[in-house]
Amino acid sequence: MYLRGYWYQDGGSLQEKKDLLRCVIERVTLETPTPGKVIQAGICWQGGATSTVEVPKYLLSAPHLFYRITELAHSLPDGQIADALNAQGLQTVKGRAWSARRVMDFRLSNGISSGFTVNPELRFTDNGYLTTAEAAARLEINQTTVQKWYKLGLLQGKHAGGQKALWIAWTEEVERRLGGQASFDPRMISVKSLCKLKGKTWEQVLRWCVEEGHQVYRFRRGTTFCFYVVP
Repeated sequence: MYLRGYWYQDGGSLQEKKDLLRCVIERVTLETPTPGKVIQAGICWQGGATSTVEVPKYLLSAPHLFYRITELAHSLPDGQIADALNAQGLQTVKGRAWSARRVMDFRLSNGISSGFTVNPELRFTDNGYLTTAEAAARLEINQTTVQKWYKLGLLQGKHAGGQKALWIAWTEEVERRLGGQASFDPRMISVKSLCKLKGKTWEQVLRWCVEEGHQVYRFRRGTTFCFYVVP
């Protein structure tokens, strides 16, 4: 912590920092993965400890932006990354405000993976979100229905990309409740019965259930699926 504080203190000259590095680093090896848009720097510290740091191959990318966008891209789509960077007062290398398109261009230029891209080579698969096509396949419905359920509140998600593509928040609990794998509970009431009881449409009843915090389940009944609610 002392070293970090000394490094970032105001007034430290570039030559002092160079001398400090010579005191704590024994040697540095550089390797460029193929294919890849970063340089892997292997650092051997005085005393024998080692660490690896990835540095953007294109120096005009600005390392601090590279690391910050890499950090945010795991959990945020490009538009929200742009909002976060602008809120921090960070600008592009050319001194401009960030936009979703500029974040995307920066990521692609530097090979930064994202949790919200359909590019299989640059996509995180462990961030808890699926495309509407993937969610539809798991629920055995079409993409239009996925979007409808999202609007009703049955599914949660995020919009990302220039065309505001929808990404669905996915958990085992969501798949269990809406995929038909849950166990039936005698307390459950069918949505069809609630429609008759309240004199409302299917969509109105489901929206009411979500707003009131009632758990909605989907079960296979013969060749069709039916919705039930746990009050």
